[in-house]
Amino acid sequence: MTPTTHIASSCLLTTVMLRLDADESAVLFVLSIGSLALHFLLDCIPHGFIATPWTIFKKFTPTAIELVPGPLILTASILVFGHPLFFLLAAAFSLVPDMC
Repeated sequence: MTPTTHIASSCLLTTVMLRLDADESAVLFVLSIGSLALHFLLDCIPHGFIATPWTIFKKFTPTAIELVPGPLILTASILVFGHPLFFLLAAAFSLVPDMC
């Protein structure tokens, strides 16, 4: 999946956890494990990439389409719901497997 998909799913998970009014340590635990699990679950769905290894960072349009919407969704989520630490943590855990 694209980084946008992983960030959007982690923002959705964070929003659900914030609505449950759970304990902060429980929220942190669920967000870290849940974001990793969502990453692998979404990667099970067959998909292609807009930017391939031959085009990423070499052609502007495919790279922008794949990389720009994710941070915009993350920023909007933080502005609307607050709790930047939770959203940033969940987004980081949802992207860690691709970075590794």
